[in-house]
Amino acid sequence: MLGMERLKYLEQEKWKYPRVNASLNVDYTLRGDEVREGKAVTENISTRGVCLLVYERIEIGKELDLKIYLPDEKNPLETKGKIVWQAKAPLNINSNRLGIEFVEINDRDRERIVRYLCSLCKEVCAS
Repeated sequence: MLGMERLKYLEQEKWKYPRVNASLNVDYTLRGDEVREGKAVTENISTRGVCLLVYERIEIGKELDLKIYLPDEKNPLETKGKIVWQAKAPLNINSNRLGIEFVEINDRDRERIVRYLCSLCKEVCAS
């Protein structure tokens, strides 16, 4: 069922925002009744969200506080996100992929993501 939910979400979104494959360290805090912390790695990132690889199962709809560590930057990017899809990670039976939509991000941090994306794909940003 989770695969169908992910497919439905991707069809609705139609990849409106370019995503770039990137492996970035992330600290997260699960918000709500059950507060817990964890560590993750990104699979890809855009200005509107991120795909995380985590070692636990977290329900769709849950919100997370995220600290994303961009290379060569002293302070992490801090944002709040909502899980919009979940799937088992390929090749690793112990991890899950979470599709996270940013629900709170300030303009400065969104610009930091833009600069990072442009550094990874200069030819796309230059055109």
